[in-house]
Amino acid sequence: MAGSLSPKTMRIEGFINSQKVLILIDIGSTHSFVDPYVARKSKLPMGKSQLTVKVANGDSLLCQGYCRAVPIQLQNLKTTANLYLLTLGGCDVLGVDWLQDLGSILWNFSDLTM
Repeated sequence: MAGSLSPKTMRIEGFINSQKVLILIDIGSTHSFVDPYVARKSKLPMGKSQLTVKVANGDSLLCQGYCRAVPIQLQNLKTTANLYLLTLGGCDVLGVDWLQDLGSILWNFSDLTM
């Protein structure tokens, strides 16, 4: 996979249930998130969640729900992720919880490849 953004993230286009999305792979995020609008548009089954997360500006936000085993396509990789519903405004996020499921990975921050 290849993408761009910053040294701790990689931004790539992908699909959730045939819905085109912009996904941020972020080693600074402990959990993975999807915007509630994307979840509704992708017709994802949603459950309740009580997770509160601290975002980059220091604010704490309550997640609006949870989607289990969401099918995601990232370039040639088909995968699934458990996603919390959080209004993000631009990118859906795959965090460390998803990266741990991949096992060993090689991430080249100079070439922005994974």
